Amino acid sequence: MRPIRKEEMEYLYNDIKENFNDQKDIIKSNMIEEIDKLSSKNEIKFINKLNVQSKMKTVKEAYDTYHKFVNERELTETQLKTKLDNAIQTLTDQVNKWHTVRKWKEYDSDDLKIPENHKPLFNTLCREETEKAYYASSKGKLLKTLEKEEKRAKHILHSGQSIQNVWLHLGNIYKGCKIETLIPTEMLQLDNK
Repeated sequence: MRPIRKEEMEYLYNDIKENFNDQKDIIKSNMIEEIDKLSSKNEIKFINKLNVQSKMKTVKEAYDTYHKFVNERELTETQLKTKLDNAIQTLTDQVNKWHTVRKWKEYDSDDLKIPENHKPLFNTLCREETEKAYYASSKGKLLKTLEKEEKRAKHILHSGQSIQNVWLHLGNIYKGCKIETLIPTEMLQLDNK
């Protein structure tokens, strides 16, 4: 008897494996179809045997209720967010109109998004407006006049005039600005030379 050669052994091994695998696949396909049919037929009996039908119904109801709530909550949240955004935009538009004209220094439109920031913001803006109005009033104009006269006094001081002329002009400026000062009277007299 002649032994099987290595190549023949490999060939036969692969042939056996292939043939059996093909046959197993055919049987498995038929089995799967039959198992699917039997499983569908037995499903109700199986569920009844496990006694889970009422629990499944409870889960279904809870699931539906929960998801309905989540959807409504998301819808309500979206509606409320839209309403908030519209209200913020309306307020921002109104304040921006004024800001364009008034050119407030301390204005930040982001402060309008948070209600807690409204009072401090409008307090600051009101202070700024009041300050502008005050400086535009007669008292504010007096301050501007003082600043202007101070500048004029500094120019006279650096004008190169004699000390008597400087003191004379400064005396007139001080008097016009209602500033009391002790100017030596001999400085207010004109030089006879």
